[in-house]
Amino acid sequence: MLFGGLAALSAAKATSSKVIVESEVFRLFPSMGFPWLLTKTYDDIVMDAESLAELVSDRELPPYHKWELITSLKKNSPMNRLTSLLREEGLTKGESRIISLAAGSHHDRLFLLRPEARRVARSLDLNPSPPLVAATEALKRGVIDANEFTWLSWQLTNGTSDKGGDAIWRR
Repeated sequence: MLFGGLAALSAAKATSSKVIVESEVFRLFPSMGFPWLLTKTYDDIVMDAESLAELVSDRELPPYHKWELITSLKKNSPMNRLTSLLREEGLTKGESRIISLAAGSHHDRLFLLRPEARRVARSLDLNPSPPLVAATEALKRGVIDANEFTWLSWQLTNGTSDKGGDAIWRR
């Protein structure tokens, strides 16, 4: 029984996955004390160029690389059109960009913070998930233990956001 459990855990850790992550979700776990949760749980994390450039400091990425990341988004005009339409639907700039990126690429999961953004993503036949799913995957893959998962899941469903409101990522 013990070896079967270890084999299942190894298989879960070895599973390859490509996820698209909204920048607010990427910022969420470090603010909760788990800066490594997404990078240790998923093999391939994708973000839109502008959000990635916003997250990376000047010291970590030379200015010309940052410019290259930002201009790569501008070159993709169908993506920009969808982004504009999503903005008209009331989504934030970041949500609109990441949903547009997801609509044009293959991925296993799309992480969005707000329920409204996830509803729009579902209407485009995407597979959006709240941050709690990332914590669940981290537990399954052995990245966090049961106590850490319990604390994270409580924070994600009952805690308050750093912006002063109720936990908007719970739905």
